[in-house]
Amino acid sequence: GDDRVVWRSKGQGWIGKNKVMAVALGRSVEDEARPNLAQLSNHLVGDCGLLFTNSSEEDTLTYFRDYEVKDYARSGAEATERVMVPKGPIPQFAHSMEPYVRKLGLPTVLREGGVWFAVLLCIVNIPFVIGSVMMLD
Repeated sequence: GDDRVVWRSKGQGWIGKNKVMAVALGRSVEDEARPNLAQLSNHLVGDCGLLFTNSSEEDTLTYFRDYEVKDYARSGAEATERVMVPKGPIPQFAHSMEPYVRKLGLPTVLREGGVWFAVLLCIVNIPFVIGSVMMLD
């Protein structure tokens, strides 16, 4: 599920501009919101967020260490499973798109007024570079 839903009952998370979070926590002992929060302000560098939780440190670290987001492949990504692309027509592509599909590195030909894969294509755990994926929707 979504991190926000999973952690909603377990604590509070903040993501924002580091300087704004530092002001909210307090930059010094005199203006800190709660005791010792000003110490966190010095650690707000780069991309970061804060998670305040009642869960144990071990449970929290285990959750985020094991957390994995499924995402679409990007240029140069390795195939994570075997993909078989059969030889034959590709009806979703108009004949005018064939040069673009070929430019992506796919073995295509124009036949019978449409785009066809020229050979059986098997992609298995190799980097497959695609310059643009907008055509594959």
